Amino acid sequence: IGTHSDLEYSTAPRLTANLGFNYQGKRLDAASNANINQILTGTTGLQFRHRGFSLNAEGYAKRTSFADRGTASAAVVPSLNLTDYGYYLTSGYFLVPKKLEAAGTWSYIRRKGPDNDSYQLGGGLNYYLHGRDLKLTLQYTRSTFYQDIVGTRNRNLNQVIFGVNALF
Repeated sequence: IGTHSDLEYSTAPRLTANLGFNYQGKRLDAASNANINQILTGTTGLQFRHRGFSLNAEGYAKRTSFADRGTASAAVVPSLNLTDYGYYLTSGYFLVPKKLEAAGTWSYIRRKGPDNDSYQLGGGLNYYLHGRDLKLTLQYTRSTFYQDIVGTRNRNLNQVIFGVNALF
């Protein structure tokens, strides 16, 4: 958390935007022998920085078209056309400029089919000892991961992490 921060404490507002697209053609899935016609993926995002405040948001959408399911069951591949999308939002603010940052994050993935969604919510503190080269971080995250086994409940994970990040 906080890797996209405004450590430089920008005096002028900074806004960045991105847009991307990816096309993948026909292929055979090695695990299920499913014939994939194409996969289309699009992404877009915004980043804003100003006086110690940072906001980062990005989203994507993906469309997978199958000719057939191969050995995958209809429960695993519920349709020959699958659409999923996701997004993340991170934000931070330096409580003490260039030293102490409070940060938060939220992300979500929506997949077609039962019990396939995943999310993560978290927050933390970053203390920069020597710019980006050395920092202490304390963070909490709660995550729900989808299980790749149909009919099972999603896995919930709560984590508290204390770390030292050193760049050489």
